[in-house]
Amino acid sequence: MLTIETKPSAVERELPLFGSQLGIWLADQIAEQKNTYTVAHCVELDGAIDAERLRQSIRLSLAEADTVAAQYLETPDGPAQRLRQGLSAKDLPLPEIHDLSAEADPEEKARQWMREDLSADLPADGERPLYLHRLFKLAGGAGERWFWYQRYHHVCVDGYSFAALTRRIADIYQALSRGEAPPPSPFISFADVAAEREAYLASPRCEEDRAFWRGYAAALPPPSTLSARDALAGDGAANVDVLRRRFELIGGDARALGGLAAGLGAPQLAMAAAFAYLAKMTGKARVAMGMPFMRRMGSAALRATGPVVNVLPVALDVSYDAEQIQRDSGMVGSRRALYGATLNLKIYDQSLRLGEVEGVTLPLAVGPVEDIEFGIWQQGEALVVELSANPARYGAAEPEWHAWRLRGFIGRRRRALAQRRGEGGAGRMVARSARQRAGRRAHRAGRVSAKRRAI
Repeated sequence: MLTIETKPSAVERELPLFGSQLGIWLADQIAEQKNTYTVAHCVELDGAIDAERLRQSIRLSLAEADTVAAQYLETPDGPAQRLRQGLSAKDLPLPEIHDLSAEADPEEKARQWMREDLSADLPADGERPLYLHRLFKLAGGAGERWFWYQRYHHVCVDGYSFAALTRRIADIYQALSRGEAPPPSPFISFADVAAEREAYLASPRCEEDRAFWRGYAAALPPPSTLSARDALAGDGAANVDVLRRRFELIGGDARALGGLAAGLGAPQLAMAAAFAYLAKMTGKARVAMGMPFMRRMGSAALRATGPVVNVLPVALDVSYDAEQIQRDSGMVGSRRALYGATLNLKIYDQSLRLGEVEGVTLPLAVGPVEDIEFGIWQQGEALVVELSANPARYGAAEPEWHAWRLRGFIGRRRRALAQRRGEGGAGRMVARSARQRAGRRAHRAGRVSAKRRAI
């Protein structure tokens, strides 16, 4: 059973790593690339901000997140985290500002700096700080413009808590702008999540989950992929070098998609379209996709910053670890995978505002991508669909092909459903374009050539 606390003291609290955090640690230890578990965003800010106020807000917020400033290490009792007790903002350094406004190409200069930081090794037990915030001033005066760079190790945060930290920083900034004290911290110690986890492991529900997932994993179909290349599970994941292509359904298109089924919004219908697209492109009647589950609703983890996200095959609301499913099924070390493609619905709010300036968040590194991921989220009134592909499995043009095809596929499905409801008179089906036919032929040719090479 998990031992919650091993070495309490006035300045530190030592907890064993557990659940998703332990899986990240172990994978990080054996990863060939030591930046595989780096996660980073860049926020574009077009307008005048108070940089000193933002620096203070960042420091105040990070001091509230115990997993961000924690130390991660191997101990005689196993992998552990040392959470600093009584941490205050003054114990943390202020983020640095790089004024690049006099450079000939300040944006490229900033991007180059970020690329270099992301390409550097960031092991969980290394010497580099596991978090970093940096402000880049790109232009001053009437056209003031900034980049706000945020980088962590995945053992500290997951996608939900990354966004929660950014929102907290923005909330503190807004309060300070009004001359008010920041609202109380929304965060609790990750030790509360560990205690909740221990209670789960001792409960009958854990054994029920173990039995369910052992049987379920045995009945899963083979992993589905859009790649024409043969590869085995464990051949290596991509992160900072991942290939990305996105498209947006804006205004009427997003609203029309969301109005097709009672009780479902555009994101949920886009998820269904991604499943249908994978089935159509692979010619399979039944496919499995990996889907991240927050595992936070109704849990102490809703207010903690440590990573608890769980990637499971298909959409089931459970709390059993995907890593444990593989162990229970004898899949660890077998080079077999639970799934190929993954689908990531980001239901948390990603909007951001500092004063009157609206921020646009660009993901730079989101952790390991083994095959291809369909990311779906709402951004204002737009529905964003982003494909992230492992360059070891996909050519540079393939994500663009699939993004283009998926957008057309969603549009055709939307019109077909609307016509069935008598609402799509104007939505005439259009013949496939030469570009689509050529793309499909290239995809099939890639599969054939890959098979021939294997033979």
